[in-house]
Amino acid sequence: MKTKVAAIGLGHLGKHHARIYSQLPEAQLVCVVDTCQERAREIGEKLQVPHFTHIQELPNNIEAASIATPTSSHYEVAKPLLEKGIHLLIEKPITSNSSQAQELVEIAQKNNCKLQVGHIERFNPAWQKAKKYIQNPYYIEAQRTSPYRFRSTDISVVHDIMIHDLDILLHLIPAPLDSLEATGQSLLSPLPDIAHVRLRFENNCIASLKASRLSLQPRRTMEIYQNNGYLHIDFMHKTLSQITLAPSFCPKNIQQIPPNPPQNLEERLFQDFLHHTQWKDTNHQEPLKTEIQAFLHSIQQNLPVEVSGKDGLYALEIAEKILHQLQNPKNQPLPNNHIPTPPHQT
Repeated sequence: MKTKVAAIGLGHLGKHHARIYSQLPEAQLVCVVDTCQERAREIGEKLQVPHFTHIQELPNNIEAASIATPTSSHYEVAKPLLEKGIHLLIEKPITSNSSQAQELVEIAQKNNCKLQVGHIERFNPAWQKAKKYIQNPYYIEAQRTSPYRFRSTDISVVHDIMIHDLDILLHLIPAPLDSLEATGQSLLSPLPDIAHVRLRFENNCIASLKASRLSLQPRRTMEIYQNNGYLHIDFMHKTLSQITLAPSFCPKNIQQIPPNPPQNLEERLFQDFLHHTQWKDTNHQEPLKTEIQAFLHSIQQNLPVEVSGKDGLYALEIAEKILHQLQNPKNQPLPNNHIPTPPHQT
């Protein structure tokens, strides 16, 4: 069974949505849409499908669509499509603000539409591997940096790249957020380009998130600390490094070691008490392809999407709170009654 789809927005990410749809046996790419006529024509001719410059021109047989337009246009593009009963995969962030996102979630529910948000790191093979080993983390540290790309300048670095780590974090921690503190700076954009955020959850888990789109080198890493060790996830290179305590470990063994032990003893102790394992993705499938396949599968099997509109809304609400503190640095940390409620508690 093929789902008839449209790719709307053919920029940096949108052109890959269109390409992947055209390659998947479970999808039929019916058309592509972009406000730039030249770009729409180029992609349409390359993929041998009709091209349009406005969603009003969409054929009536469209069942689903990807929206990869600028964030500021997500709401105005998505709303009429959901009202027509069209299932949507919307690139992150879901909308420019949480009130728009809330409305889209409600329209999708009313019209029985699947609404998935493009938080692509959920489909990164390194994360898919790592989440099997995560048990009650107490501290999480994430760094996400990139050079300035001269795109997504209509949103802050929090909404642009930090929101990936926010989504992972909010999905991972079952407890509600208790408080947050944020600092950052705008340099090349009207909105913050650098941000550092500290979040505390009601289960006492603490997370530190750093994001910059002014860095010389790209980096996308997360370290997760828990009672039996820690995990280091490299989203960019799709690798996982894990250090766990050996079953034979006993604190008394460490206390009995004399100061300044020989190097070979240090190495042996590390091998005996701390197990280090490494994993690297060898399938080399694009996370975007996995994400799109999951979207199509949810439609065809009538299953919940993996990253829901409510998930996207929750991440956006927290991003808004962070941005508010960045723009009002003299404010005190947010009190509990200003913290959004997780999707599973609504």
